[in-house]
Amino acid sequence: MSDKSAFKDFVVLNASPLIVLMKSELDYILPSMFDRIAVPNAVWHEVTACEDKACKNLNEAAWAERQIVEVNRRILLWNLGNGESEVLSWSLNHREYVAVIDDMAARKCSKSLTIRHIGTAGLLVLAYRRRLIHSLEHAFSKVKNAGLYLSNELAARLVKAEVRH
Repeated sequence: MSDKSAFKDFVVLNASPLIVLMKSELDYILPSMFDRIAVPNAVWHEVTACEDKACKNLNEAAWAERQIVEVNRRILLWNLGNGESEVLSWSLNHREYVAVIDDMAARKCSKSLTIRHIGTAGLLVLAYRRRLIHSLEHAFSKVKNAGLYLSNELAARLVKAEVRH
């Protein structure tokens, strides 16, 4: 997670990271960090189901590449949501893409199938390291206010680790 080249500059986004980044006005980090940003069709539908800030922002995001994805049989067995299943299937079939997921079951599936993944907090740490955000604490506060569950303990550990980095 320490350097951009580890990601090959390609990510595929799940709905919850995308929604909280958009609602917290931190989505600008995505096109600054990554050359290709895939958004599976199921995720697109989930984000645009409500007429809110995330819906409006996604529909206007020139960087978001909407993808039609066939869910892989191995991922179907995990009984994940449609968005998570499409994100992980895309990453499984396009190994150069890192899955951006926060859901614990999806992360376990990802680990089991050796799919590279990162969560919203990890993206913010990378953005902080690249000086795209100036305060990790402030960014964590914004995404928590936008609906991301992030324990105070984990946030504090990540901030402390970055102070030493």
